[in-house]
Amino acid sequence: MARVLVVEDNVELAAMIEQILELGDHDVLIARNGQDAIEIARREGPDLVLMDVMLPVRSGLDVARLIRSEADPALAQIPIIAMSASSNLRVVAESGEFTSVLSKPFDIDTLIAIVDIHTSGLP
Repeated sequence: MARVLVVEDNVELAAMIEQILELGDHDVLIARNGQDAIEIARREGPDLVLMDVMLPVRSGLDVARLIRSEADPALAQIPIIAMSASSNLRVVAESGEFTSVLSKPFDIDTLIAIVDIHTSGLP
């Protein structure tokens, strides 16, 4: 079972993602803003982060940079998937901070596939 941190300020979308991932036997943590995401990541050490790019308090890109700069290599190397409806998704992808990108709106099969790719092989 993978522990997935979902960082999404849209309550309905976060709940939908949480429900889908829990059906897949994942342990889901939710953060509604960038600052909470950093604190939860440091405290819980998730196996994967699904991160909205446009967040209150701190942007998803800022959070990804902070996670990547952590002294703990296990935390700094967590796969971080950017989720965005932005037309600047290519710029986000090329930032080098994200492992992959998931364009919003996305379908359930795509979400499951990207989570499975990055959590397969975990105990």
